[in-house]
Amino acid sequence: MDETFAILIDSKTRFETGTAGGFWLDMPATKEQLHAAMESVVITANNPQDFFIHGYSDNEQNHIALPHDLVCAADVDELNYLAARLAELDPAEIEKLNAALQSKMGFENIGQIIDFTYNTDFFVHIPEAHTARELGDYYLNKSGAVQMPEEWKGGIDLAMFGQHAAEREDGAFTQYGYITKSGDEWERHFEGRDVPEEYRIMSHPQPARLDPEKVEFDTIATRQAAVLTTEPPEAIPVKPIIPTATDPNGKLKEITDRLEQGIADLFNSERFKEYLNVMSKFHNYSFNNTVLIALQKPDASLVMGFNAWKGKGIERNVKKGEQGIRIFAPAPYKIKTEAEKLDPDTKKPIIGEDGKPITETKEITIPAFKVVCVYDVSQTEGKELPTLGVDELLGSVENYADFFAALEKTSPVPIAFEQIEGGAHGYYHLEDKRIALDEGMSELQTLKTAIHEIAHAKLHDIDLNAPAEERANRPDRRTREVEAESIAYTVCQHYGLDTSDYSFGYVAGWSSGREMSELKSSLETIRATAAEIIDNIDAHIAEIRKEREAAPPELDSKGEPMVTIIWSENSKLRDGETMPLSRANALFEALDAQNKDTPGYDKTKFRLDFTLDGKPETYEGRQDLGDGEGSLIDHIEKFNAYYLNNEEWQNQLLRSEGREAMEADRATRELLVGEVVPYLRLHCNLSEMEQTAKNALHNTASLTPIDTAYFTAITEYVAECRAMLNSGIYELPEAPKRSDFDPELQAYKAEVKAEVEKETYFEIYQIANTEQTAEIVFEPYDRLIATGHTVDPANYELVYSAPLTLNMTLEDIYTRFNIDIPEDYTGRSLSLSDVVVLHQDGDVSAHYVDSVGFREVPQFLDRDKAQVLIPDEHTTGEKITTPRGSFSVTDMTREQMEAAGYGVHHTSEDGKHLIMGNGTHAFAVAAENPLKNVEDTIEQNDNKFDGIINNTPETPTVDALEAKAKASEPISLVDLANAIKAEEKGGKGKPKEEKQSIRAQLKKDTGKEKAAPKKAAIKKKNNDLEV
Repeated sequence: MDETFAILIDSKTRFETGTAGGFWLDMPATKEQLHAAMESVVITANNPQDFFIHGYSDNEQNHIALPHDLVCAADVDELNYLAARLAELDPAEIEKLNAALQSKMGFENIGQIIDFTYNTDFFVHIPEAHTARELGDYYLNKSGAVQMPEEWKGGIDLAMFGQHAAEREDGAFTQYGYITKSGDEWERHFEGRDVPEEYRIMSHPQPARLDPEKVEFDTIATRQAAVLTTEPPEAIPVKPIIPTATDPNGKLKEITDRLEQGIADLFNSERFKEYLNVMSKFHNYSFNNTVLIALQKPDASLVMGFNAWKGKGIERNVKKGEQGIRIFAPAPYKIKTEAEKLDPDTKKPIIGEDGKPITETKEITIPAFKVVCVYDVSQTEGKELPTLGVDELLGSVENYADFFAALEKTSPVPIAFEQIEGGAHGYYHLEDKRIALDEGMSELQTLKTAIHEIAHAKLHDIDLNAPAEERANRPDRRTREVEAESIAYTVCQHYGLDTSDYSFGYVAGWSSGREMSELKSSLETIRATAAEIIDNIDAHIAEIRKEREAAPPELDSKGEPMVTIIWSENSKLRDGETMPLSRANALFEALDAQNKDTPGYDKTKFRLDFTLDGKPETYEGRQDLGDGEGSLIDHIEKFNAYYLNNEEWQNQLLRSEGREAMEADRATRELLVGEVVPYLRLHCNLSEMEQTAKNALHNTASLTPIDTAYFTAITEYVAECRAMLNSGIYELPEAPKRSDFDPELQAYKAEVKAEVEKETYFEIYQIANTEQTAEIVFEPYDRLIATGHTVDPANYELVYSAPLTLNMTLEDIYTRFNIDIPEDYTGRSLSLSDVVVLHQDGDVSAHYVDSVGFREVPQFLDRDKAQVLIPDEHTTGEKITTPRGSFSVTDMTREQMEAAGYGVHHTSEDGKHLIMGNGTHAFAVAAENPLKNVEDTIEQNDNKFDGIINNTPETPTVDALEAKAKASEPISLVDLANAIKAEEKGGKGKPKEEKQSIRAQLKKDTGKEKAAPKKAAIKKKNNDLEV
């Protein structure tokens, strides 16, 4: 199955200790894939409590706006089933779901979202309608629902018409369009029921090895797990209360009498628990009916009448032979009676002419009850239907925080933590009116204790200074504890909190000898208070989550800038939605491109929160998606650059607000364009690196240890660089390289570097003398580039190499190879287009001889990118025959052949050609210097050669060359250099000026490059920098 969305699985222990990582599991998944994910974060059957979900990511091509908190609170099996169901929806149904999720008709749990996939027709979705006007236009002009002459339609206010329609339909506008209910009945297929077997994958992998000393423990743990995962117990059959009377009043009396006896029977440990369990599911039922249900079917979870089960949308039938559960149902009746007529103002009887009160006939309702039969869901069959669903608190930190915050709002007094001596978990202080909870308890125990003490505060508070007679009606200590503990049990049971440690063995002793009225009063108190607390918690949790969604994002001073959508006309953006800058930047660019060819554009107001020079800053603006401005950062740059260079705008500011305002506006925009925009782009670059690393770490199965270390280092590097950016440091360190984490490669590089550092030398490269290079030789750098050429190493040949002596500079090399040319140098005098390569302390740099000085050309060193020629494509048609065979001649040079993978095999007998082969093919190339090639082939050592190659004729004098030049005769620069050298040896030369070393020059140049003018500061903070 294709990925629908992914969840981030992690270990609580790892997460709470700050260990980065987690595993993104694509859903739907298999049990094997889930186990692999768990093992990657060290979760096995030995530590199942460590497992938790704390992230959600959808497919960019199929966005599903599932609420993050619902996903994190759900179990894996539910999410697996949901993913499979969502995969069956078409894009239009996914958009409808997104709209429903965002509207006030949103869902409370994953089960309801699963049921949506069976109820897609429950909603009507109009994706193109995002405003009242658009809805009015759709209904009036596009839907065909309104039949009227066309000339009438022009007089209708579309916005008012759409608003009226939305109010009547109770519809909602979302970023995904308009949505309303269709009128179809919602059919419950899954909510509250078990996940189908084929989608259940949740289990924990066994550890690789068992510690022998823990075998017995593991066996016990396995047995316990087996008990917990067995099928639920069979439903308890109904023990009906069957009245013998035939008249309604007689039946009612019999049921009431049985109720009294049942209450007395409740007060043993197990029956009392059964009653509280029923109460937790039916907390809104009356006390009498709660007791009646508990007496007849203690495992009931959802009850309805016989015909109600058969109703539309439910369509279940009571199984044949099932006994009904008798409860009380309201059966009020009306009677007519004569009563005095009252004055509406004075509320006193109106007196008639005879002096007597005037009477009138009134109809009044008399409250009454009858006995009816209801049936539990376990007694029915038919369409799938959930029992009674509540949000279970599964122990995750986020849910715990919300639940505890809701408890604090529910409590009538403040709650605080402290060290409590003597083993008590908490107490309610009658004098200080506060609740104290013991520090260091588990989350579960903390919640249970808080509910217990809230019950005390609500029910058992007294004024200690009041007279004794006023405090006489206060329940005794045992009653107070029974009530508080029973309320805590009921509330915990309602929310799915573990209640296995509750014990009510003392209840029988407490109830013994008490009057029925007193027992009924306590039970009613427990029911009413538990219901009140549950209702308050639900309301406060909903309020807390709503406030959290509406609140602005908490900006991490060391994190990525955040973007909030204030409002937007685009259906893909939700008002109040917050996202990282990198996502917003890419999303705005995509939406701008999508809307470019459509009429109009979607106005979008946004806020950017970021940290500049360590201080929080805010930028608000509006981008019109579809006007071609591109990404969010592109928009900010173009918008402010426009006003920065707009003289009309500057003059308007000058006239309306004065010079100071104009200069402040200019300084702000200069800062935005010159510093903030590059700062934002750097953050986006870091996000791209981070996402690449996280995606790689997501697929841990294919990662090597080197890869894992490398990508983990990248995520750490990104975090380090973000903090630097936000503090105003823009010169970021070099990013980690994968090779840095390969120990063998690092050892080899260290060895090579040590060898290289031993050698300090320079090389001279000159353009080869060919037809192809004639137009680029002796060209200044700027003209070379202007004509579309580059400093391509393929066009050059090495002509000289020598050690780089101490304090030798580029100028020294230029002078030497024009004036003081070494005897073993065979190239041209150093001229325009030549390249000098320096090897110094392991650093290599290339320098182009330009019209004035040198130009560094790092691209010259990138020889891997030089074009590799193919000998077959460069043959001349000639053949060279040697004793070893006949070979085609190619016009490639020796260096080009070597770059193509060929080596020297032998030399022709006349020494004019080299025969070069690659093991399967061989070609002949012209030898650059026949004598030198003979030496290379035979001697293999230039030092043994006698120097014939470098013999030169007698050097002419400077005076003779000067006379030739004055007579307009051509002279050789080499001859002039040799003449000057000869004169210097004779004592005519001038002393050389001492120059800086090449390294010092480079350091000096680098310093100049890095020196940057101080940026203009923001003169005043402006929450609306855009105009």
